Amino acid sequence: MEDMDQQANKKMKRALLLLNSIFLAIGACGGPMVMRLYFIHGGKRVWLSSWLETGGWPINFIPLLITYLHRRSKEGSSAKIYFMERPVFIAATVIGVLTGLDDYLYAYGVAVLHSSPYQPPL
Repeated sequence: MEDMDQQANKKMKRALLLLNSIFLAIGACGGPMVMRLYFIHGGKRVWLSSWLETGGWPINFIPLLITYLHRRSKEGSSAKIYFMERPVFIAATVIGVLTGLDDYLYAYGVAVLHSSPYQPPL
């Protein structure tokens, strides 16, 4: 019985890996095209597109905030904001800020250059 559970668990992990790979491929190909279309059709908000490019920043923040507030209502003011060791938290913060800066510069470049720089001139 336990062998069947392990086999089913292995199949589930492979199916989820395949699904994740498909979503990643669609996002990696479609994301830059959608951002380019946004700016071509009059989009002006560089901050919004850079936030969305940074891992869906405003969208991911909402569930994290809800779980923190729920935990704080149960544990009181002793609830931790994060569960990592301080050096790991600082390193993740620095990497996140640098990624955000990179995404902002990319979105600014897409807003200024409406055509791809890889296209040969006509």
